[in-house]
Amino acid sequence: MYTIDPQTWSYIVLVFGIMGLVLYVLVTCVLVLALVYGKFVFYRKSEPLLEADEAPGVSIIKPLMGLDPLLEDNLESHFKLKYSKFELLFCVHDDDDPAINLVEKLTERYPKVETRMFIGGQAGIINPMVTNMAPAYNAAAYNYVWISSSRVKVSTEVILDLASKLQKPDVGLVHQIPFVTDQSGFGAAIEKIYFGSAMARYYVSINALGLCCMTGMSYMFKKTVLEECNGLVWYGRYLAEDFFLAGNIHRAGYKIVLSSYPAQQNVASPTVKGFITRMVR
Repeated sequence: MYTIDPQTWSYIVLVFGIMGLVLYVLVTCVLVLALVYGKFVFYRKSEPLLEADEAPGVSIIKPLMGLDPLLEDNLESHFKLKYSKFELLFCVHDDDDPAINLVEKLTERYPKVETRMFIGGQAGIINPMVTNMAPAYNAAAYNYVWISSSRVKVSTEVILDLASKLQKPDVGLVHQIPFVTDQSGFGAAIEKIYFGSAMARYYVSINALGLCCMTGMSYMFKKTVLEECNGLVWYGRYLAEDFFLAGNIHRAGYKIVLSSYPAQQNVASPTVKGFITRMVR
């Protein structure tokens, strides 16, 4: 029987020890970079927008499918935005989707908000979300387009921050780091720990280095810039359309900028099983 002599064991232990030390140093550097960037960048005031009558209009695209207990709260937060020029473009795949009735109810409640509903999507696209959003994107009235997931709750400060950062000529896209609202339960605690620490330190650090790292949960871009990079429909060939979309904008020479405000995912009763399923997906 082959045995490993003590000296060989010592070398093996040394190698693993060095690997562990290097990993520890790297993770520590990532954490410190994220903390420093967060302190000196996230708390910095955004560039002021233009005068109210010159502020860039924003087309907000909301892909929807079905209902959940907090969907009305999330959608209503968009209707309540205090911004001079914006439109809400809701997208559903089927004309019997229950989300349509909810949107109609909110539209009646806020009649001054410009709202349009797009039903059916665009055929010939692999990615179901891009299929859903394509008609709204094509019909967007404004150059600034904000894609916001149905689970995201927003505020006026968010749209002001996104639009103010995007108005710089060299910026092509502004995105939000995912986070969660306060919910009760063990599953909610796990989500908050993950999005607030495990994911956040790498997400913030990579962006601090000027590299391209974003999720498609909530982001605003210039439509003219995306059209330079093939347009939204072209990215429907990928399931991770946000990854390739942001990558091409970045390679085209535009900056990908992180918003000072996190994307507040507002989901009722999150569970451990749901969290695991989501991470696997």
